[in-house]
Amino acid sequence: MAPLPPGPSIALVETFRYMTDPVGAYAWFRKNYGDTLTVKTLEGPLIITGEPEGAREVLTADPTSYEIFAPENLRMVFRDGSVPLIVGEPHRRQRKLLMPPFLGARMRAYAGTMQQVALKRMGAVRPGETIPMHEVSRGITREVILRNVFGLADDSLVARFEEAFVELQKATTPALLFFSWLRHEFGGVGPYARYLRANARLDALIAEQLTARRANLEAAPDDMLNLMMTSKYDDGTGMTNEQVSKELVGLLVAGYAATATAIAWGVYWTYRSPEILRKLREELAGLPADAGPEAYASLPYLGAVCNETLRIYPPVPDMFRKLRAPIQVRGYTLPAGAGVAVFSRMIHSREDLYPEPDTFRPERFLERKFTPYEFIPFGAGVRRCLGAAFAEQQLKVVLATIVRNFDLELADPAEVPVRQGVGVGPKNGVRVRLAQKLLS
Repeated sequence: MAPLPPGPSIALVETFRYMTDPVGAYAWFRKNYGDTLTVKTLEGPLIITGEPEGAREVLTADPTSYEIFAPENLRMVFRDGSVPLIVGEPHRRQRKLLMPPFLGARMRAYAGTMQQVALKRMGAVRPGETIPMHEVSRGITREVILRNVFGLADDSLVARFEEAFVELQKATTPALLFFSWLRHEFGGVGPYARYLRANARLDALIAEQLTARRANLEAAPDDMLNLMMTSKYDDGTGMTNEQVSKELVGLLVAGYAATATAIAWGVYWTYRSPEILRKLREELAGLPADAGPEAYASLPYLGAVCNETLRIYPPVPDMFRKLRAPIQVRGYTLPAGAGVAVFSRMIHSREDLYPEPDTFRPERFLERKFTPYEFIPFGAGVRRCLGAAFAEQQLKVVLATIVRNFDLELADPAEVPVRQGVGVGPKNGVRVRLAQKLLS
């Protein structure tokens, strides 16, 4: 077999390092082995690249040359048969069906709900009260997805879904995600049994909602769920309730956690710098008085702040594949059966692309444009995050709504990034104190 890039050799140690301190692991990998390396994981050899050209080679490879890496771990988060767990032609077919709700005018229509929910959730905070911003942003993104994607209008039903989903998120611990030998029910007790019960509860709620919607589909509102339930494949067939349920869970899981974390980090970086906050408020103040939240999408400095937030802690920090056929990456021939990964956080912290990469400096996105393999917060290629545009819009709308209407103070100016699920979140939740409401 052709030689692979060098790297550390102790699988358990490296898996634990990556699981508990991902940002530290990325830096350690680069310092000791460079930008392309091999790590022996519990799933077998994994070739990692943190180079833009390596990312291009991996992410533009023939889709038939790879399959899902460690699918049994991803099944803790996504449903079998949903977009994140299929490859090749089935993936193309399903993605094509799901893409229309995330395009054009439909996307702009979601902005109003995003703003309303942000104002409601933040408006419930009392002046002088200290809150974990990450918890508030989770509440915002959960409700936005339940209303815009699941099509829920009734407040009590939204609350039931939220309660079920929070229970599932709490039960989906990093240990269960990374260590398959912990996934045993033990007679109905323990963390895995708790996870299965939470999973079943959410599935039952979704099934109830879909059955009710399907029974009166012609009179249903023209929302994202309606579009999912009425869209047709090329052969004229549509998704069953079971398939719709799988995709809804995927959209909820992927969109909720990643976007909520990005919003929390955006608040942290913005309110940490008086100069950034001043520039952002000046730009927002320049909007016409009758401008709706969809106008935020065209603001350059707001876009730069959001991009810099996504650069430092990208929502999709790592993209994994398992090879069905050999591919070439950075001069190495990677064999079938090996794992391969693009670590976007490593790319985003390259000094040659982003001088002083640990410094939050939005202006870098106004000074130059980056290629899709230099700035890669949502992945790239045929498996780019399906809801990337939805997430980007929600980050802009919610951050702008908070900055425009609430004067906050950071209670913990030195926040620490830690592993939270598959992403990197703030250890202390970005604790902020509401100084005053600026609502007109």
